[in-house]
Amino acid sequence: MPDKTKSIYDGGIVTMGDDSDGIYFKRLESACKHFNIDLSKPINKLSKKELDIILYGSTELIKFNYSAKSGTIYNNTGLFEGVINNLERRYIETNSDWIREWIDKYMIELPCPTCKGARLKEEVLSVKINGKNIDELTRLNITEIYNFLSDLKLNEEQEQISKLLIKEIKDRLSFLINVGLDYLTLNREASTLSGGESQRIRLATQIGTRLTGVLYVLDEPSIGLHQRDNDKLIDAMLSMRDLGNTLVVVEHDLDTMRRSDFLVDIGPLAGEQGGEVVACGTPEEVASCDNSITGNYLSGKKCIEVPKTRRKGSGKYLEIQGACENNLKNINVKFPLGTFTCVTGVSGSGKSTLVNEILYKKLTSEIYGSKVKPGKFKKIKGLEYVDKVVHILDGTKDSNTNILHNKTSLITDKCLEGQDINNAYSSNHKDVFSIVGNNGQLIELEEGEYELVFDREKIRQLAKDNNISNLANNAWFCALLYNNPDGNGKALFDTGGKQLNKKTGVEPGKQQVDHSFDDNSMSMKFKVDSNSGKYLGINLGLPGGNRTDANNPIWTLGNNYDSYMTLNKIK
Repeated sequence: MPDKTKSIYDGGIVTMGDDSDGIYFKRLESACKHFNIDLSKPINKLSKKELDIILYGSTELIKFNYSAKSGTIYNNTGLFEGVINNLERRYIETNSDWIREWIDKYMIELPCPTCKGARLKEEVLSVKINGKNIDELTRLNITEIYNFLSDLKLNEEQEQISKLLIKEIKDRLSFLINVGLDYLTLNREASTLSGGESQRIRLATQIGTRLTGVLYVLDEPSIGLHQRDNDKLIDAMLSMRDLGNTLVVVEHDLDTMRRSDFLVDIGPLAGEQGGEVVACGTPEEVASCDNSITGNYLSGKKCIEVPKTRRKGSGKYLEIQGACENNLKNINVKFPLGTFTCVTGVSGSGKSTLVNEILYKKLTSEIYGSKVKPGKFKKIKGLEYVDKVVHILDGTKDSNTNILHNKTSLITDKCLEGQDINNAYSSNHKDVFSIVGNNGQLIELEEGEYELVFDREKIRQLAKDNNISNLANNAWFCALLYNNPDGNGKALFDTGGKQLNKKTGVEPGKQQVDHSFDDNSMSMKFKVDSNSGKYLGINLGLPGGNRTDANNPIWTLGNNYDSYMTLNKIK
């Protein structure tokens, strides 16, 4: 319920939309009629009791009497389960991954009000050592836990019982401290760790095993690590080597390269101009190689020059006031717009919390209506100056960035040149609308798995604003992969990955491959590999429609098309 000034009839409960002809909406109307609840009243004007009945249902038997779109009349007596209970049941019972993902968009994680997120019974939490229970200990950072265990005051019997256990725990904690992860807390979720942090945890685990004769491969372990902690990481790797192991490390960090025993420089440039061994040997030998770009930086012949002037920006700011998520101490921060702003600090100081958890999540919720919950803050000023936000993740994680933001794509009012529309689609679906890039080229994708998501509520609202009452009878969408960038190679796969007829371009036995806007079918997943085309066309169409109709919202998304749909690479 993002806007509680709306009534339920006006779409105040987003998951129900404003389709008053749906079966569940009819059941809700019957329940509200039984309890004398006015659905045309703004949600914030409903009493708590009324809202609880709508959201969580009632144990009182209700007589349901309504007719479906198909004309079927329902006349029975039963319980009304409530909107939230209905979503929870469907989330658990459904066999559809799409339905589960759709419902998941409206779910957020909150600490349990009873255990406050400890996930343990009160009896367990009542057991304390030196005034702290197990949950309170896991909320401390690793250094604090190590010091707590070192300062434990135990009697002789307790010390005998716990001696080996405490030693083992302290050893494991010391490994994490040695790789620069002393700022982490033990209750931190693994999914919130950066790629570099996850890799260093695995590194600490391997150090603890004390194995010998093993070859370890590490991919840029210094990512996300402040220079203050870099020496700890390098010392940890050297200690693994000293145990009799071999380490092969992909790395750009100068300190790591200088302390390596053997250095291999691949180049000389990237892509087709790379792939050769430019230099190899000790760091000093590579530094003396004039043909090695890496060697030139090692020797100091080349360096990153400090700019003589700094850009002043637009004079406008994004200002966060009272940021207090995680370890942020109620701080106020201004980000100048139109500049390259770098947020830095030692590992664990709160950089990612400030930028990713507060600023980015608040922007996505404001601009795109995202359901993510930003971190704690009092106020953000200047949101009106930003109309798009793109999250570019580090290379150690799967990217979840809207690919459409990164393409110079546009929506055109003509079909792709060379595409045989009469053969590829039935006669009443000739009007095809494609997102294409510069010079009429389709979007080229690398191998992987993708998801195309349309913003259902924005599309519905756009249709409503333009007096289109039933999207199901007036619009459809389709994503097709081509094996040729000019679109004349025929669509090879539909979004379900089914092989299409090479002659007609459609799935055998079907007139067209399409998806209605009617139900919640507003997302599609597809795979790009060596067997499929890699050139993507995203098509919107009207059955028997006229694509030159400027009043039709499906054809007038204009340059803002990427705010109505998102293309994510998910694997």
